[in-house]
Amino acid sequence: MDNTFTKSFEIRLNEVDHRARVKLPVLFDLMQETAGAQSDSIGYGVFTLIEKHITWVVSRYHLEIVKFPRWRDTILVTTWRSHEEGLFAVRDYIIHDEEHNEFARATSSWRLIDVNTGKPADPLAHLPGYPHLEKRALDETFHALPECSSPEIENRFVVRKHDCDLNRHVNNSMYVAWGIETVPPGVLDEYTCYDIEINFRGEARFGQSVLSLSSPMESQGVEFVHSLYNESNEKEITRLVSRWKKD
Repeated sequence: MDNTFTKSFEIRLNEVDHRARVKLPVLFDLMQETAGAQSDSIGYGVFTLIEKHITWVVSRYHLEIVKFPRWRDTILVTTWRSHEEGLFAVRDYIIHDEEHNEFARATSSWRLIDVNTGKPADPLAHLPGYPHLEKRALDETFHALPECSSPEIENRFVVRKHDCDLNRHVNNSMYVAWGIETVPPGVLDEYTCYDIEINFRGEARFGQSVLSLSSPMESQGVEFVHSLYNESNEKEITRLVSRWKKD
């Protein structure tokens, strides 16, 4: 047994952009859905965790994209839990088609949280026997991301009910969407994001205001650093780095 789990999806019309390519936040939704399906299959699904008063929250993501799936493409998302780093569980992904041509690969880091105290819980103690596969989709150590110290573009969003998930806070894919909204329009129209790193640092809930900031990085490529702030408490809740290439 290789301890991976694969789920199939057909890309729907509402999931693609004006170029008929899947929207970037959708890839995060599909990865999350596949991880949840694997947990369901071994008896550690989200409702089982709720009964135990624990839940998963994502801390880090690094996604590298080879090419974007298109409308009506059938894609396969394969995921596995690779290892633990302290109280963090590391989960990896490969997205491919039915002929195993690769679309993207990613790695992520998750914390198990006690919902009553808000404190981290030990995944090995609470979820014994969860299958592992000691290989990585990306060789990533989750290094610190740079701060957006001199923002050039900003946008503001008010959290809607539809932005929230089972935990009553904004789902991680929405932070991706709000982050890339501050990429200059010319880049969004003529370039493709091929690499994105994300550090989730806090949360936002219904009715709160989120300020999204970005600035170009000093590099040879087209790269941006992004920050999202919860304006109700002035705390940074997400930090991102996005890298783009000409279509």
